[in-house]
Amino acid sequence: MNGLSSRFAVGAGEEPERIPALVEVVEAAGPSGSVVRIQTHTGSRLAWCWVELNRHDTVRRGYASILPFRRSIPQEVLVGFEPNDHIPMRDLVHDGLCPIPDVVAQTVALVESIDHPGIRECVTSALLDSRACPRYWRCPASLAHHHAFEGGLALHSLEVATLVASSRGLSTRDRDLGIAYALLHDYGKVLCYADGRYTKHQKRGHVAVGLELLELHVQNVGWSDPEAETHLMELLGGPQQGPYPLALGRIVKAFDQKSCEADRLRREARISPNETAKT
Repeated sequence: MNGLSSRFAVGAGEEPERIPALVEVVEAAGPSGSVVRIQTHTGSRLAWCWVELNRHDTVRRGYASILPFRRSIPQEVLVGFEPNDHIPMRDLVHDGLCPIPDVVAQTVALVESIDHPGIRECVTSALLDSRACPRYWRCPASLAHHHAFEGGLALHSLEVATLVASSRGLSTRDRDLGIAYALLHDYGKVLCYADGRYTKHQKRGHVAVGLELLELHVQNVGWSDPEAETHLMELLGGPQQGPYPLALGRIVKAFDQKSCEADRLRREARISPNETAKT
């Protein structure tokens, strides 16, 4: 038994609570164990951790087994973790991640409306990546132009994706690809902005940074439709292998500009972004 467990007893005979969760290490292992953040659909909390976690994983999605701790902060301990990549996004995120009400719930609904399993899983995995979450939900979409406020990136991405989802004339797969591209087109900004300033990553451009982050998620999907994988990578900024994605990309970029213009009009009318998400 390590130093911490010898001083503070876990409740004898208690059965662990087993819940679907995201687990992120926030303090590295020491004599007392690690501290992890456990994120569920009801919120986030800290816990001690004495189980081995793969330090290379950027998405730790699975079932967490948790016990209460006596006279300790954090007041819980993670005693088991079973990875499971099939837990839906709705069970792992909560509305408090974004300062703008309903943005998380509406984004989850759009992601889960994606019919193509590979595209849906790729977007889900990207939005659960510990390198991006919770930054994705709190980052501005720009520092001085459109959606330049906390939560602006998520709201802007949601607005563009909603326009794609309601667009007529798109095939089911094009709609799915368009939603994915809309939600992830500014993904690299999670590393390009911090504390109201540009970071060193901005020199490479947010598209290149985003592509580097997203490649892992695209590659980890068990694609039964290689053509969809190729098209998604092209839309996200990968090598162009044909003319196909260009038309869909132009549609999404037109909606991108429409969202930017809508934000400008809201600012002129002094309408709060909190009111925007409710409409």
